[in-house]
Parts: sequence; structure tokens; C-alpha cells
Amino acid sequence: MNIQNRLIAPCATPLLNSEDICFDLQSLVYRLLLFDTYILQSIRFQEIPYLVKTLGFDGTLLLLSSRVLRLQQDVSSIAQVGQAKIIRQSKRVLPLGSYSFSTVYAANPRQLISTHLKNVQITPGLSHKQVKKLKTAVISALEKPQQDVTAIALNQLLQDLITNPRVVKLITRSALQKLLKIENISNDFSILIHEIDQGDFCAETNIGDVFNLNEIEVHNLVQEALIGLGQLNLRFAEMKTYSALSGCLSSEVSILEDKLNFLVKIIDPQTQENRFKRVIDITGLPQISIDYDEQKLDIEKLLEIRQSSECQEFREWLRKIDSYSDAEIAHQIDNIKSKISNFTHSKAGQTMRFLISTGVGLLPGVGAIAGAGLGALDMFLLEKIIPSSSFVAFVNRLYPSIFKRN
Repeated sequence: MNIQNRLIAPCATPLLNSEDICFDLQSLVYRLLLFDTYILQSIRFQEIPYLVKTLGFDGTLLLLSSRVLRLQQDVSSIAQVGQAKIIRQSKRVLPLGSYSFSTVYAANPRQLISTHLKNVQITPGLSHKQVKKLKTAVISALEKPQQDVTAIALNQLLQDLITNPRVVKLITRSALQKLLKIENISNDFSILIHEIDQGDFCAETNIGDVFNLNEIEVHNLVQEALIGLGQLNLRFAEMKTYSALSGCLSSEVSILEDKLNFLVKIIDPQTQENRFKRVIDITGLPQISIDYDEQKLDIEKLLEIRQSSECQEFREWLRKIDSYSDAEIAHQIDNIKSKISNFTHSKAGQTMRFLISTGVGLLPGVGAIAGAGLGALDMFLLEKIIPSSSFVAFVNRLYPSIFKRN
């Protein structure tokens, strides 16, 4: 199944201060023409009366039964529950500035869908028999995922919080732009997310000082940003689960591109080598001489160290240092400096560069990608999206107006 022949996206937007929607007929028609399958992310089936108005009753039944148009209904979401006493009965409630994320499911998904079907029932001009047929057609057109999409997105969010500080900062910057209504936000602020317990995180940030925000405002801002990252991962999870491209909001494009660039760098061994060289320069670790007669290496010791848990921890730490200052690196490196220095004692020096690129960059017996601490969605993007150079062009150029605000 070719992912580029399928699309999952809404074709309506909720109206502010209203229960109604703005239906985009043009987008619907374009997608039916340009994709083999269009999975419509429905807003409580409120699009159905618009379809009947445009296509007629028989035309709508024909479209729903054609399998060209499929429907998707959300019955779950990602929520921040760190301060929710009812949910955290087995763990302490977290203070402001700390976060815990969970999937939240509808108590009764079937009942929820039944409730949303009332929006089909109010379609003007239909008899009771026609309404019944239309409801049956809507239920038959529902696309049922084989995996829990929200759980996949949540797992990737937790992975991003630990391993991808650049994307965390970028999405926080986007949240600041929205809050402060300022297009050009200074990059002088810092934000680092630390895991304080399994699934629990705290934010180390100077946002309050830089932008004159109080503790509650900072907490809510970071929460909105991280939930936004969860929503972006939800789009990736939908792409993976439904084997379909997902439309992107214009505000998400830069974050999407940054995440893809992040993944490309992960599979580039030179990136990891450059990080290692940076650590060597900052901390004064022994340099590898290009004069093979002058420097000898103890290859037995090197091979022993590369198998150690300390060296494996160092590799994982190395992948996280892009957002660290030189001073932070110098401080954190002290506890492993003595072990790394044992690399340079005797025997042929040319082996060293090879072992840096294959040893420091890889976990023993595991490929570069698997050893990079990636989540399932990162692997999906590397395998399915990054090889296709047309993807970013698709979200940037082909449908720039699909998700415009009305």
C-alpha cells in the first residue's frame, strides 16, 4: 500500500463560539480526485448533512459505500494529568512545572459514536427510513485502526521529551508566539525537560524571567507546548496506522521539518563523531594523533571499555548534548572523563577512528538506527517519509490552504 495515495485529514473546521462547522467542499473534491482513499477526520459526523445537501441522498450513500471516502472518529486523546488527584491515586500529585501524560479514552466509545450520529439524524428533508439507511452507511464507512493510535503517539511524546530537546524548544517557541502574539520570539530562553520518575517530567526553564510570566503562566504555557508536541506525534501515528499522509497545520510545518532534520542527523554517523570531538575539545580529553608512529593505542582496553555500561550510557548522553552549553558539558563530563581517557595508551592508531564511528555511534550488535533511542514513530518516519523528498513539499506547497482558519 503506497502511503502517498492515501490521505487522512479533516475537511471542516469548528466555528468559534458555535456548535456548527465550516465545511470545505473544495478540499473534499480535490482529495477525492487526487488520492485513492481519503479518510475524513470527522467532527461528530457534522459533515454528513453538508454532503447530502451537495450530493443528494443517493449520491451520499454511493460515496460512503464506494470505500473511496472513509470516516474516522476520535474516541481518545493525550492529556496532562500530573495535577489530577483522581488519576494519580497511586502516585503523588506533581507541583507546578512538572508534568505527566496519559491517554484519555471515552468511557463508552460505541455510545459516543451513537450520540454523534444524532447529527446525521437532523439532516433536513430525509424520511425516517432514509435517516436509518444513512446512519448504517456512516457506520460502515468508519475506518477501524488495528492499533491504538493515541497510545503510539503518547509513547513517542515521552521519547521526544527525553531525547529531542531541540524540538521541545521549537514547539515551546511556537506556544510563546501564540500566547504573546509576537511573531519573532527571542531564542534567549532555555527549556530542558528532565524525567524525575517513570512517566513524570519537570521543566527547567527561564521563560518566566525572560518573558515576565508568573509560575502558573509558565506551567500552562509549557503544558500547552508539550500537548502540542503530542498532537503532532498523533498525526504521525495516524499516518503509520492508516498508511496515509496527514495534512499539517501551517504552524506545525517548521516543527515537522525540524523533527525530520533531527532524524536525518541521527542516522548520520558524522553527527555523532562531531559531538564526540566537541566533548574532547571542551574537556581536554586525549586527542587522537594523526602521527601513527607517535601514538599507540591499547586495543584490548578499548574493546573492553566499549562493552561497558558506562560507555553505552556515554553514547546515549552524547546524543542529547546539542542543546547543552560548553559549561554544562564540562560539568557533566567529569564523572566519565577517567574512563574515556583510557582509550589512548598503545597500538595502531588508525583503528581509533573506525571504532569511534562504529563503536561510539553504535550499540554492540545493534544497527545505528535501533541504537539511537528512537520511538516507533521515528522509525516509521525514517523508513516511509524521509526517503520521499516529496513529503515536505506536499505539506508546504500542494495544500497550503487546506487547513486555513475561517
